[in-house]
Amino acid sequence: MESSKPVGRRLEESLRDFWATRPERPLVGRRFAGVAAALGNRYSIDPTLIRVVFVTCTVFGGSGLVCYLLGWLLLRKQGDRASAFGSMVGRGTSSVSSLFTVLLCLALIPASGVMLGGNFLLGGPLGGPIGFAGLLVALYLLHGSRAQLAVAPQPVGRAEETAARRGTATAPVTDPASWDAFGAAPFAWDLPEPARAPQQAPPPPRKPRKSKKVGLIGLLVTLLAIAGCVLFAAATDGWMTPAHAAAIVLAAVGTTMILGSFAGGGRGLIVLAVLFAAGSLLAMRADLGGTQNERFTPARTDQVQAEYRNDLGSLHLDLTRLPESGTVHTSVTTRLGAATVIVPRTADVTVNCETRLGKLDCLGTKSSGTGPSPVSKVDNGTNGKGGLVIDLDANTDLGTVEVRRG
Repeated sequence: MESSKPVGRRLEESLRDFWATRPERPLVGRRFAGVAAALGNRYSIDPTLIRVVFVTCTVFGGSGLVCYLLGWLLLRKQGDRASAFGSMVGRGTSSVSSLFTVLLCLALIPASGVMLGGNFLLGGPLGGPIGFAGLLVALYLLHGSRAQLAVAPQPVGRAEETAARRGTATAPVTDPASWDAFGAAPFAWDLPEPARAPQQAPPPPRKPRKSKKVGLIGLLVTLLAIAGCVLFAAATDGWMTPAHAAAIVLAAVGTTMILGSFAGGGRGLIVLAVLFAAGSLLAMRADLGGTQNERFTPARTDQVQAEYRNDLGSLHLDLTRLPESGTVHTSVTTRLGAATVIVPRTADVTVNCETRLGKLDCLGTKSSGTGPSPVSKVDNGTNGKGGLVIDLDANTDLGTVEVRRG
């Protein structure tokens, strides 16, 4: 039985089956390289949904661009014997030139580096790797549930292939004289009928789309999500910000689009998804208090603020100019970035450092990783106890925290 096989064996068989039945990039129905159309034909899904997923994953981390380039390299074009990469390594012929294949490989290198480094547009440090892993898992689950629902790409001849490349339509030639060198009709010849090549069975007709029904359901879900956010905002103490509300509504619209794609509809919801995605990004930007590198150098104890905060960027606090006596209580917080605090060599410092994901280096005590142990430390400086007293809390959600003596 299938369920009795080890997980590794089932995964290996699924990967082998996917590679053996990998889709072709069609000449008809493509928008760019045909990767989304190939996957849509392979699993009987609207290619528009796949294009939206690619664009979304490209914006949030860059994984969509990397996966699209991989599909361009590894999926052969309709009519070719091998993919672009397979042709370059001698596995067959491809209409994609070797020079262009090399350019695609070179483009894949910086795209992968930027994705793994977490520096691509939005998504944070782990947005790219998480998105890439999510796309692979989604493809594996999709192949396991819909591998038998492939739709054959529309066959095209040379004239139709040229028309598809140029975006023009070419009518089939039916005049016998146009192909008969002597201008004689073939029925006047006393020749045996040539053997006809077996014609490929036409692809099964797709079910009629239910875009209107799915669109109405999506609109109803959107209105219910908005109403729920309004009611929840009234019952909470400021948690439901505009950014949270826009993200929740966007998630509701996206879920409806995914479910609607299996029913053959939901294209009209793309407009709503784009609007709420833009609103979510604008609300997030407005919700972030600081979005730049900030530096503070107080010279008196009364100039030290109770809290220094920067939501996006780096924050640098230099306390070395303070007098050698007095007491200071302050905290330094960044949501995404680096927090650096420099204290005097002789000050008595009590410090608490914490991060959810990143690196801590507090007066020589270090910790790093996912959820590293907080660092709490008392250090009386080079002259022992006595002098300026500093009580400091330094933390960040994602980034680095450094406290050192100056």
